[in-house]
Amino acid sequence: MSSRDRDTKSLQDKLKVFFKKGATAPLPARNELLVSGELERELGPEAPLHRRLRALRDTAERVLLVRVQEGGVEKIWTCTRDLLDDSNTEARHSTLCLLRNIAEGQADHLQIMRTILFHYLRDTHPTHSPEDTQLRFKLLHTLTNTGKNINYGSWLPQIQAPPQLVEFLQLIINVVKFNATYLDEPVVHGIVESACHLCVYCADGNVVSSCLALLEAVVSYSLLPRAALGTFVAALCRTVNMEHYCQTSWKEMVEILREAGSSPAPAGAPSDEGDAGLVRGAVFYINMSLWGPRRVPTLQVSFLAVLPAFLKALEGQQPVVTYEVLVGVQSAVSRAPLELCEPAWDVLLRILRAALQQDKSYEPPNEMIHSKLHALITTIEQMADSGQS
Repeated sequence: MSSRDRDTKSLQDKLKVFFKKGATAPLPARNELLVSGELERELGPEAPLHRRLRALRDTAERVLLVRVQEGGVEKIWTCTRDLLDDSNTEARHSTLCLLRNIAEGQADHLQIMRTILFHYLRDTHPTHSPEDTQLRFKLLHTLTNTGKNINYGSWLPQIQAPPQLVEFLQLIINVVKFNATYLDEPVVHGIVESACHLCVYCADGNVVSSCLALLEAVVSYSLLPRAALGTFVAALCRTVNMEHYCQTSWKEMVEILREAGSSPAPAGAPSDEGDAGLVRGAVFYINMSLWGPRRVPTLQVSFLAVLPAFLKALEGQQPVVTYEVLVGVQSAVSRAPLELCEPAWDVLLRILRAALQQDKSYEPPNEMIHSKLHALITTIEQMADSGQS
């Protein structure tokens, strides 16, 4: 063997020894957070508060970067649990920040601690300090992976107040999309009721849009409880009056009407005649779905099931409702004149008489209603002359 071959072999042997040592050597301590007795004492109740706070902040930074030793998260929880009930706001907030960082940095290794933290949020929700709401929500947001993972519990807090309302609604949307099988009907009913309330009474456009997206998810996954149908429909009847939400509201109502089929229930006008927006929206949906340019073919409802509701809607003497009723009647007469039986024509003429009386009572005159009314009368006269009525 030449000297060159011996040198090459010697170098290879040295490299093998070097990498063999590296492979069997333990990981450096900086790659794992060891919850030592000293750290437990710094975090635990025996240490002064200022030292505990310093230890909380230092640990919160590290748990995001390195893995905590097996069983270490449980030790941290045991040492710091008392601070969550402390009267000191900084102590509670520092602990919640640490827990949130643990939920984020140790997401794949939480195991039973995930359930423990979730149960803590659930059990203390009714009594927690309002100052803690935002940090508690952030912990829930991280713990559930933005709502995509709740298979270890079925509890969710009620829809929250600003400033995290939109973010919370997005979390609930993810809950519906990714955990539909875990949601009991009472839970879904509560979600729908809260979202509908916000649709009607919240002035924040982002919140209303998020609520409509949440309601759409509920409908898309066939989760809408029958008991919540009235609230759901009433909310959409109101939101459809606002241009920004009109298309979304119509899309969601179509899904409900398709499922309704021949049932007359969705076609009936709401009973609260004093709420002009509610009644106007109901009349709009009836007109569009039965006779309008976007009619729902699967919805089979007779004229005699609808026209009396239109007549009832006029009793509130709300101009916006009267105009929408006239638009609906115009559509019915123009698109399906041969389907109008004699009793239906009788109701239709009663609607015209009621609208004429209202038209005469307006001071100053309502030009939109006056023009629409006389255009409708002209259409009916032309139909009579041609033998279509």
